[in-house]
Amino acid sequence: MAQANTLSHNSPLLNRLYAWAKERFPLANALLAISLYLAISAIAKHSSSEAIPIWHDITNCFAAVSIFLLLRILDEHKDYKIDNKFHADRVLQQGYISLYHLKILGVIAFIITGLSTLAVERDDLYSLQSWLLMLGWLTLMTFEFFSSKWLNQHLISYSFSHMLIMPLIGLWFYFLAGYNAINLSLISLIMLLFFFSGFSFEFVRKTKSHEEENKNIPTYSSILGISQAITLVVCCVFAVSLFSILLIYYFLTSYWWIYTIIIGTSLLCLLFLTRFSISPSIRARRYNEAAVGIHILCSLWMVITSSSIS
Repeated sequence: MAQANTLSHNSPLLNRLYAWAKERFPLANALLAISLYLAISAIAKHSSSEAIPIWHDITNCFAAVSIFLLLRILDEHKDYKIDNKFHADRVLQQGYISLYHLKILGVIAFIITGLSTLAVERDDLYSLQSWLLMLGWLTLMTFEFFSSKWLNQHLISYSFSHMLIMPLIGLWFYFLAGYNAINLSLISLIMLLFFFSGFSFEFVRKTKSHEEENKNIPTYSSILGISQAITLVVCCVFAVSLFSILLIYYFLTSYWWIYTIIIGTSLLCLLFLTRFSISPSIRARRYNEAAVGIHILCSLWMVITSSSIS
């Protein structure tokens, strides 16, 4: 990797951790995590007189980044042996940092999520319960539900079981943002938005061109074919649009440009995905990932914007 070429094993630890983060947990991941939380916080502030103050939102943004960082670190541990074989050029695999360094970083991330949860906890214990539920599922994911061999032979089942963490994160964000009441309709919309946002990234990231395929690493394109894999991505993208619009409708927002941005970015995704389906390439796949990421971010920020102008 380019960043690894500028490193040595004697480089400052922060530089080596930064190189790993740039490779495995880039700034876009943190931006997405923050946007997901702020969208839920915006809904909370719109509908609850007891929503938490702004300084709590700032600390909760760190918690939002921390939970996704923890997910990545646990994946690095879980897939370490496989990555040593098939991704030997990565920062971790080259020994610039170790699993021990990531373990310390993961403990810090875990503590941040716990402290943020306790900071907003009320007598109803919803925040704590949702945090524990999320961590319980995360633990099962780490051990691959004690069915590692079977799951690794069934990519779609593997992804579905792991992607269920996303609605649980959405539920945790719901209570972390200051809700102290159960609104099943709102919770359902939030959890579905999180689920399809996660699957959009999962499907587009593992839908590759023929030149990128590795027979030892299954992808959706290798299992389903490029056309069917792209169809799944498109369905998830439009699901993100649908549930974003339904959340915005919750604010009774009538500004046409908000809906235009969401629909426009989803059509942009459709354009890039169609081009990839016709002429798959590494470059086109990267455009797909960028377009899907932009669409999700725009959808989330339209939810945030709607709460402030309604």
